[in-house]
Amino acid sequence: MARRRRGAATAAAAAAVPPPPTLASTVRSLNRPSIPAVLAGGALYAAATAAGWVFWQVQTTPACGSGCEAEGAVSEAARRSAYTAGAASYDEDVGLHERLGGIARLRERLIQHARGDTLEVAAGTGRNLEHYPEGCRVVLTDACDAMLGVARRRAAELGAGAAGSVAGCARFVRSDAERLESAAELGGVARYDAVVDTFGLCSFGDPAAALRQMAIMLKPGGRLLLLEHGRSPVGWLSTLLDRYAERHAAKWGCWWNRDVNALVAQLEAEQLIVVDTRARFHAGTTLYVEATRV
Repeated sequence: MARRRRGAATAAAAAAVPPPPTLASTVRSLNRPSIPAVLAGGALYAAATAAGWVFWQVQTTPACGSGCEAEGAVSEAARRSAYTAGAASYDEDVGLHERLGGIARLRERLIQHARGDTLEVAAGTGRNLEHYPEGCRVVLTDACDAMLGVARRRAAELGAGAAGSVAGCARFVRSDAERLESAAELGGVARYDAVVDTFGLCSFGDPAAALRQMAIMLKPGGRLLLLEHGRSPVGWLSTLLDRYAERHAAKWGCWWNRDVNALVAQLEAEQLIVVDTRARFHAGTTLYVEATRV
């Protein structure tokens, strides 16, 4: 009897152990990839395709010097028209990109260094308004009336019900960045404690003159706060920026391949500013600068 029970137990245990896979079942399993494997394979294929595309673009792009802008290809009037046309949808167009790319956080970090009488140049739709510290008296300038219109509405919404809020007390002035010093509408303040420019140097007709004006508008010891995009120290990436610079300028009104770091270095060489903090992000295409007026 005991022998029969042991035999039955052995048979049950053998039945519980799955038979070794056959060659056919192994092949079927290998031909049925898991979801992670499919995703990984797709990503690898996409990366290889992208790398090949980049290599082809770089090889077929004509050589272009630093800051090449295909001068005259997109007129000043055309670029200004692009800003006017895109004002209403600008925040929606760039919002997701700025959040995913960390630009929103960089804006917040930069603007926290503003103080006192603050001049924001190329303020656009007022995307920095919500970040200004309490006590700032902000004047926002832009050459585009449509952009300033959006900024005014943003300020009204941010300042609603908040007595004395920075946004609610902000002033708006239409002015070209290259002629800030002669803009009488800035009235009452000859020099500022801080001058802010975020993604504006790509859009000015004369970026060197505009940056110099920003420095001139500062009091000694005042802060120049910049967040810009432009050329990368990565050669192939700047080659791509060169290739599509004209198309980008026609759509967005800005030259994204300017050497902004060189523009800042020129102000340093002229001893107008001292750079306290300089950092680059996004493969060097985004430049963050905190500087002090000498």
